[in-house]
Amino acid sequence: MAEALRLTRDFLIASNLDAAVVRGGHPQRALDLLDPLHGDRRALARSLAEPGGDDDPLSLVSRFDPARVRLVGDIVKTRGDMAFEKGEDDGEVVVRADNTFVCPLVQTHPGAEDVTHTVVRRRLTVSLMDPDLWEVTPGMLRVIESRPEIVNAGCDTADGFIHPVFPSDMLGRTPSPAVTTFDPYDRDREIPDAPDAPC
Repeated sequence: MAEALRLTRDFLIASNLDAAVVRGGHPQRALDLLDPLHGDRRALARSLAEPGGDDDPLSLVSRFDPARVRLVGDIVKTRGDMAFEKGEDDGEVVVRADNTFVCPLVQTHPGAEDVTHTVVRRRLTVSLMDPDLWEVTPGMLRVIESRPEIVNAGCDTADGFIHPVFPSDMLGRTPSPAVTTFDPYDRDREIPDAPDAPC
């Protein structure tokens, strides 16, 4: 159980807090924590190489396009929790993590001063299987479910990066009447299960 919790924590750090990854880099450490004997690692690698459609690395990884935005400072604030339980199969530990990551960002073009925050909430369920009972790679995770919600980001570009919205982007625009508001920091709120829920 301790190993399952540690590996889940390591995966969340490697995919959402690692400075190089958040700044648009390749999340190799996160990939290395996923069992190559299951499809999770291949699916994430494919979505990083050719993002688009259903192949979206943002389902597991928080990355911003370094040509467009940069982090303000070096801190991504986070809050979350993890719980574990016995899996349905013998020798399986299931970890459920619910974490919120808050990224302060500024545009990279000269003279940009607008600071905005993108809030990424992830509900991640992973399992660790006993290699003595199952055909798995020891010390590697299998993703059971990933439910992301990305708040304050554009939804019209599927290039493997989060595209934050800045106050200056909204000048002169009238908010759509279809837009609903909610508190992105409310951790008791369920993440909607809709086609556009991640954005």
